Amino acid sequence: MISQDTIARTQEQPNSLMKLLEKKTAELATPPTSLNFATQFLSDEEVPDLLKMLSNYQEIEFLDLSYNDISNEGAMLLATNLSVKHLNLSHNHLGDEAIHALVKNPTIISLSLAYNSLGNASCGALATKPELTQLNLEGNHISDLGLKQLVKNQPNLSELKIGFNPISSKSLNSLMKLKKLHTLDLTGLDVPSPTAKRLLANMNLKDLIY
Repeated sequence: MISQDTIARTQEQPNSLMKLLEKKTAELATPPTSLNFATQFLSDEEVPDLLKMLSNYQEIEFLDLSYNDISNEGAMLLATNLSVKHLNLSHNHLGDEAIHALVKNPTIISLSLAYNSLGNASCGALATKPELTQLNLEGNHISDLGLKQLVKNQPNLSELKIGFNPISSKSLNSLMKLKKLHTLDLTGLDVPSPTAKRLLANMNLKDLIY
């Protein structure tokens, strides 16, 4: 649950994050369309200030918050933003609850969620968001069941990274349901040569990485 204290922070004055962005923006000829706050030690407490910042710069469509300390609570707040289309939350502390909130966001079409604590329930939630075009789920706790759930309803997915998960080679054939996929990264998985050849023969892949 999102605490009332956290919600109240959206009404406070922005902290140094806003000042930093204003300084960067002043040096640009046009408003920024991307914002990189990776490795800034940001936690859930800073997310309300980020939301206020984004409300002032609605041109920002790419938001990189990787390698921070954001958990489910912060992700649930980020899900309320309606301007960001490409969101990177890799290397944070997200669980399945966060994904159930993010998939309800109607604007997001690209999610990078690598190296969190996501399980098969996240895949079931992501299957309800068919507008996704790019998805990175590397280094989580997704098994064969999760992969099969994920591919059920992803008609627009063009790039998928799902390596370094406990996924067996026998479930990889299910990826052939992703008709628009052109980049597939299976690094860290057991991909027998016959399986790789089968995927290349039956999919429109430009890049298969394993």
